[in-house]
Amino acid sequence: MGIYRYIPIIWLAIFSCSTHAAAFPLIQDVYFAPHYLLLLLGGLFVLLMQSGLAVVEGGYDPETRVGLVYAINFLAAFFGCIIYLLLSNWMMSNKIEFALYWELLTFDWHWNLLFFYMLMATTINMVVSRIMPKNISIWQYWWIALALSSIVFSINSQLISGGFSENEGFLQHLGFIDFAGATIVHSTAAWITLAGYWVFGKDQQDQMQRRDLGSDDGRLLAMALGAFILWLAWSGLNASYISTIPVNIQVIVVNTLTTIIGAMLSIKALGLLFARSISFEQLIKAALGGLVAITASCGLVSAISAMGIGMVAGALVFWLPNLIREKIAAKNIADVLVIHGVCGVWGTLAVVFSNHPVILVSGNISLWVQLLGVVVNFIWSFSAAWLLFSILTWYRKKFKKEKLTPVSES
Repeated sequence: MGIYRYIPIIWLAIFSCSTHAAAFPLIQDVYFAPHYLLLLLGGLFVLLMQSGLAVVEGGYDPETRVGLVYAINFLAAFFGCIIYLLLSNWMMSNKIEFALYWELLTFDWHWNLLFFYMLMATTINMVVSRIMPKNISIWQYWWIALALSSIVFSINSQLISGGFSENEGFLQHLGFIDFAGATIVHSTAAWITLAGYWVFGKDQQDQMQRRDLGSDDGRLLAMALGAFILWLAWSGLNASYISTIPVNIQVIVVNTLTTIIGAMLSIKALGLLFARSISFEQLIKAALGGLVAITASCGLVSAISAMGIGMVAGALVFWLPNLIREKIAAKNIADVLVIHGVCGVWGTLAVVFSNHPVILVSGNISLWVQLLGVVVNFIWSFSAAWLLFSILTWYRKKFKKEKLTPVSES
């Protein structure tokens, strides 16, 4: 059994520490923190999460400069969100003089939200970057990342949560709930990745088959460190959403950890049941699947529900990758679809198990509304990304002789 026998003890120890932390005075400081400060802290935790993703997911392709890709993703998300913010608000402001509009915008709260949304768009770009052909030029990758941030993600966030506007989004008005981005971020990234594989995969199967470094000892240590960073960042990220719906910070942290434990225990139990060896890499992926799933309801469900959400996520990570690889040969793409896509969908649907008083009193939570949000997200994200990647493929074929510097050689 190895270290797995100690998992319940570790869970109880951390659970006790988290409960004891309720009396810590700094918790109250967070509760009464200004709106802009919570958004800033949430954005910093997203930035920390990027480091974890870079460590855990950046090792599939040793030839790619992860630092360069990270920088492009960040800058593209920054400028993409600014472009969408300016255009959308200008159009909704009855086209007032730009100087006056800029002055009004500067004194509004949008800049705080812009910082947070920018880093969420970076998360999508980071996940999608693995689908890009290795011989794509820096400028081509830049324009793709910019379009994903300014068009695909921004419009998607507008539909779901209202985006940068102060009005409710279409789905949010119907009662759709995605507490911290299981659908708006993770599922969106997965469907964009699927569209990229659909467009690029047929002609570049050899480039899609990137080397998996999960068996290297050094890589396993790096993955463990990355997983810890992701857990820490995910807990802080989820807690930063208390300004939207009044929730308990301790509940968020405990549920996040409980989901991880449930996912890891689930995949380990299934491995023992079906006589399949579960590697450390698979445990990390199950934990990531649990983190994605609980993102939709981290502060809205009980610890028991969080454990169940994590166990289902672990089962999905156990079963689905092998089934998907019958159609999609690239292991890294299959992992994205399961961890970010399917687990994100499951977590979004599992919001119906919420016992939060605000939601119970409102009575707006509905499985059909949650399912509608998932479907709308898939249709928009996949269709827009498919069109974008098709344009890129057409351009690359038309200017095939053009000398360009690939990202992997920069």
